[in-house]
Amino acid sequence: MPQALPTPCTLIPASRYTSAAWMALETTRLWPRAWLFVCFSSDIAQAGERQVLDIGSESAVAIRGEDGAVRAFHNVCPHRGMRLCDNGAAASRNVRCAYHHWTWRPDGKLLSWPDGTHFDAPPGDIALRPLACEERFGLVWLCLGMPAMPLDEFLAPVADTLRRHRLDRWVRCDDITLTVPANWKTSADVSNEIYHIRTIHPEVLPIMNDATGTVESLGPHSRTTVHFGEPSPHMTASAPFDETMRAWQESIGIQPALDPRAPHLRARLQAAQRARGAAQKLPWNLLNDSELLDNVQLNLFPNTQINLYAHRVQIYRHRPTGDTPHEMAFDQLAYRPLREDEARPALPPHKQADGRTAQQGAMMAIDIAMVIGLQRGMRSSACEGLRLTAEEAAILHLHRALDAWVFA
Repeated sequence: MPQALPTPCTLIPASRYTSAAWMALETTRLWPRAWLFVCFSSDIAQAGERQVLDIGSESAVAIRGEDGAVRAFHNVCPHRGMRLCDNGAAASRNVRCAYHHWTWRPDGKLLSWPDGTHFDAPPGDIALRPLACEERFGLVWLCLGMPAMPLDEFLAPVADTLRRHRLDRWVRCDDITLTVPANWKTSADVSNEIYHIRTIHPEVLPIMNDATGTVESLGPHSRTTVHFGEPSPHMTASAPFDETMRAWQESIGIQPALDPRAPHLRARLQAAQRARGAAQKLPWNLLNDSELLDNVQLNLFPNTQINLYAHRVQIYRHRPTGDTPHEMAFDQLAYRPLREDEARPALPPHKQADGRTAQQGAMMAIDIAMVIGLQRGMRSSACEGLRLTAEEAAILHLHRALDAWVFA
C-alpha cells in the first residue's frame, strides 16, 4: 500500500516509480484534480485551432471558439467513442469524427450528423463533454476532472515570474514527442536537478556555473536557477573556455562576441542582451539582469518544466501512457520571442519518435539514456530507492507535493 514520505526523509522508495498501486493512486487522485499545461495561447490563436493533451488513458482537446474563448473537451466522439483530434493542422474550424462524420462546432455543440432520421431519438443535443479550461499568462490550462483549487490559487506562487516573461509574445518553433520506456517521474527527475551537469554534460561548464545554482520551493512548484555567462569551478583545466564562450554568445545573438577573458564579462553580456532586446523590440523589458542570461526553470506541478531563457523557452512535459508505470511520453516544445511588428508564423509540424533512437542532439540523447537506465535499475530488487543530495532538492519537493495531493 502506497504511503506518504516520513519526515525527515532519507529515501524515496523505488516503488513510487515502478508499482501499479502507486500509478493507480496518481490516476485517481492526481491527474483528475491538477491543472495541466496544454500549450501557449499563441498556438491556438485563431477560431478552430486546437491542441490535444493525452494523460494515460484520458485525452482532452483545447480549441479556440468563434467568440475568442478557449474551451476544452474530452477528445472522444459521443456516438461510438472514436478519438476525435490529434495535434496537427485542423482541416476546418469544426471538429469532425473521422468515422461517421458527426461534426461539432468549436463550442462543443453538435452541428451535423449523416442520416439523422435513422435514429429513434434525434441526437442534436449531444454535445462534446466539457472540461475546465482557462488561460493565464499567455498559457492554456485544463483539468481532466474537478480541480482541487482555482487556477489563480494554483499559479499564485509562480505568477510573478510567468507575468514578467511575457509569454503572450512568444511563438512555437519546435514540437516533438518522444516515447520512452520509463515512468514520467523518472524523466522529470533528470531535468529536475543540476548535480549531473558536471558528470555527463561537462562541455557546458565553461559557460554555466552549476555551483551557484539555486532551488526554491514555491507551493507545489519549484524554481531552479542556473547562472550562465561564467565558468563553473568544476570545469576541467583543459576545457576550451574561450572557444565555447564565443560560440555560446553567438548562439544567443551577441555578435560580435565579447572577449571571454575580459573582466566583468557577465555584466557586459547582460548589458548587451538588454540593448539587443530594446533594438529588436523583444519582450524583455520586465526581466531583471540575471534573467537575461540565466536558465530559470519553473517546475510546474505535477509534470511540466518551463525553461525560461531570454532568447528561448523550452518546455519539457512528462506524461504517463499505457497501462503500466514503465511507459511515458516526453514532449519537447520550443518557443522564440516575437517582435512587436512580427506576424505569428504557422506552427511547426508535430513530430513523434522513439526516444531510444531519435536524433535529438548529444545532450538530450544522454539524458534520455539516463532515464531509461534509471527506470531499469529501479525495477531491480537491489534498488531500495532514491538517496538525494541538496542539489536534488526539487525531486524531494515534487514527492512532498504529490503526497499532499494524493493523500489529501
